[in-house]
Amino acid sequence: MALSRRTLFTVGGGLTATAALTACGSNTGRSAAPSAGASGARPTLASWYHKYGEDGVEAALKKWASEYTSATIDVNVVAADYERALSAALLTPTAPDVFEYANGPTLDMIKAGQVADVTDAVGAARSQFTPTVLARMTYQDKIWAIPQTVNMQLLYYRKSVLAAKGLQPPSTLEELTHVANSVATPEMGGFFAGQDGGVGVLGLLLIWAAGLSELNPANTAATFNDPALYASVAQYKTLFDSPGMVKSASADWSDASPFINGETALQWGGALGPDEGSGRTWRRCRRAPLPPRREQAARRSSPSGRSAPASPRKARISRSPRTT
Repeated sequence: MALSRRTLFTVGGGLTATAALTACGSNTGRSAAPSAGASGARPTLASWYHKYGEDGVEAALKKWASEYTSATIDVNVVAADYERALSAALLTPTAPDVFEYANGPTLDMIKAGQVADVTDAVGAARSQFTPTVLARMTYQDKIWAIPQTVNMQLLYYRKSVLAAKGLQPPSTLEELTHVANSVATPEMGGFFAGQDGGVGVLGLLLIWAAGLSELNPANTAATFNDPALYASVAQYKTLFDSPGMVKSASADWSDASPFINGETALQWGGALGPDEGSGRTWRRCRRAPLPPRREQAARRSSPSGRSAPASPRKARISRSPRTT
């Protein structure tokens, strides 16, 4: 694909942040909330999650659900196309009561009443969350999702490959471009950040690496319209167009396979671990944050994860276990 500034900000506009548990709001097209009724039977609530790659996650979710005493929780782990399936379900009577949503609910979802205000559910636990992560879930002083997982994204590089060329780990975008081009061979590419050349996953990071933010503290105006960002985008365009950039691999950036298989010397990825490859692979690699441009003080890493919104009548269900 061709990389333009418009493409970068269009595709990169909704990138990495937190996965949160959200509760369904009132505008779902469903019948009234389930009631315990005279018999005292517990209501049944649907809770949706995307498919986690780590072993034991689904079992842990179902264990938590079975131990919840105020309702029967029906856990649905969606194996593929989670957000597409969820978006469709939110418009039907089968909408889940509690669900994960990457980066927290959108402004459109909040304004449409598809998610609930969970400020009271968070309560005194507010101080336990990273302020910048919780701020992403906040609109008009109300919290609309509860951060559930926060993962690091890092630059992985092969020590031996860099050492063979007498290179140090890159600390600026200029150095990343140089290193990627220097180590690239017909058998192994230089730098891989996704099948789109990194446009999707690195868009916001280029803003942060330029020392900027998307919006001002009041969320009333964009603050990235700055020469520092233009320079970062121009430098990334240089990297994107260079022979060291890998634009196609056996899997996307979130999968360790391209790095493990030796398809690339450097790869942008999540918090990968030895369970995703041989111990030998990981002993031979190191990790670093995304480098800024030479002139900029970078925000050296990016949180990413999932969040969970909840319905007004069942906001307490969004007190789901959270991992940090």
